[in-house]
Amino acid sequence: MKQDLEAWLSECLLLRCDVDEVVDILEQQGIPSQETKSKIDHLLAMPLFKTASRVMRDMKRLEWQMSIYQNNYEILLNEVGFTEIDVTAFDQAMFLERHYIASQPLVIRNFLKGSVALQTWTDREHLKANYGQFQVEVKHGDKLHPEKLEDKYFAFADFLDLIGQPEDIKRYIYYMTAYNAAKNQPLVDAMMREIVTPDYGAVDDGSHECVFLWVGPPMTKARFHIDMKSGLLTQVVGRKRVLLAPPHHIHHMYMMENHFASEIDVDRLDAYRHQLYCQKVQPVEVVLEPGDAVFLPATWWHYVEALDESISLTFANFKWFNDYQWFHQVFPEFDKL
Repeated sequence: MKQDLEAWLSECLLLRCDVDEVVDILEQQGIPSQETKSKIDHLLAMPLFKTASRVMRDMKRLEWQMSIYQNNYEILLNEVGFTEIDVTAFDQAMFLERHYIASQPLVIRNFLKGSVALQTWTDREHLKANYGQFQVEVKHGDKLHPEKLEDKYFAFADFLDLIGQPEDIKRYIYYMTAYNAAKNQPLVDAMMREIVTPDYGAVDDGSHECVFLWVGPPMTKARFHIDMKSGLLTQVVGRKRVLLAPPHHIHHMYMMENHFASEIDVDRLDAYRHQLYCQKVQPVEVVLEPGDAVFLPATWWHYVEALDESISLTFANFKWFNDYQWFHQVFPEFDKL
């Protein structure tokens, strides 16, 4: 039996598929039933398979527990709705108790009320005159291969000109993301003088570390993924569409090998390949207008799409514990992915 068929057979056994049905399927592929049954007996007797079976049982117990959380979440969503407030109703103690600690999203309209950036950052010439001299790192790649982005350096003024090109003549993608944050900290420090926020619980050392800047053209997208820090995704210029799904859907999200992103393509849903997502997950949609924010708790799934040319900030500089990089501490080999 070929290795790929043997792997498929092993997966069927771990998932407790009907053995007779599996034998029939392989027989239709030209594999004698006796050969399949012999291979099944061999697999079931292997110590490694027995260990995998115990792990699978534990995973099924976790799935059962997740289903309880999912049921309660749906009751909350149906009876109470998704929480949305104006910044005038924002209170740090309420935010800490009901959202930060409880790991529940919150939409805050007019979060940046009083920020001059809501006007000045819409002016490309203002940005170029005041911050254009900063050297910045951005993601860059061919539009035909958006999955293959590399880091590239520009003067911020040149980068702004590139993303301002008409869409029909653009061949390349240019996008400043949180992954470029380490190299762009001086720019963030300078631009923050035009930003005003309510007291959301930021560290009080005056640092803007863990404040991340996102700048990109319309239709820039981030596929469904989870973050290892909680953050306030805040819109300054343009609009962003955000889809959210709770962490207890982890086994419905078809995680990619890097363990932080999903295979799901929101624009091209594959109901056959990703049927659990299509059947089980009903993401909540939020559109952020300039000045709005959404609190994204760590490990909540979210998809983000820029509807216009966009500038956003993510505030992850909370004074409370906010570092959930445990996976890479337990499995350091995945740092290479």
